Amino acid sequence: MRRVSVLLAFLALLSGGLVAEPKLSPAHSTTNTMVILCSRGAEFSTAAPLYAIYRGEVRVLDPQIYLECELLTAFFRTNNPTRTAEASTTNAAGPVERIVAETNVLIMARDTTILGDRAVYTASNETAVVTGDLVVVQIGTILQYQTNFVYNRATGSGYAVGWTATEIEQGAGSGGTNALKSLLGPGRKAKPSADDPKPPADK
Repeated sequence: MRRVSVLLAFLALLSGGLVAEPKLSPAHSTTNTMVILCSRGAEFSTAAPLYAIYRGEVRVLDPQIYLECELLTAFFRTNNPTRTAEASTTNAAGPVERIVAETNVLIMARDTTILGDRAVYTASNETAVVTGDLVVVQIGTILQYQTNFVYNRATGSGYAVGWTATEIEQGAGSGGTNALKSLLGPGRKAKPSADDPKPPADK
């Protein structure tokens, strides 16, 4: 329950505008540069399978998605001529085949924010599977709660697997009604016509 409370509190900060969404490029960006930052070091494999492990306050900056977690493992394509050993602790070298993000996972892409315990992203289908005791998804004014959520980075769409609950914030007008407001608006009067009844003369 404590983790649920922390997730909901963080989501409240997001919806309240206290956490700014990173600037993301349009879906069809001409650049594919991915930058990975971390605070507690990284290690790299020079033999197949090629991989890199990043620890502590991990941040992934990509033209189409932003990701945060505490532990991230990136697997690279083995047929890529660029050796992973040439990468620094802040920049991955070569195409990423799969990413596994664990602990306090935050994903932001377009108008979608996802919180969970673990996320597995596969580059071949541009899909991230987010799981956890409670996975919270915010899409505009819609909040979804589940334990398994699949998000497609290419289309910006997603779906829940298994149990899910949804909250939809209705547009609130005066008195909590969703009825459209009068086009005339308060205090505005229509132009009088010659056919309008005349007011009674004062006596």
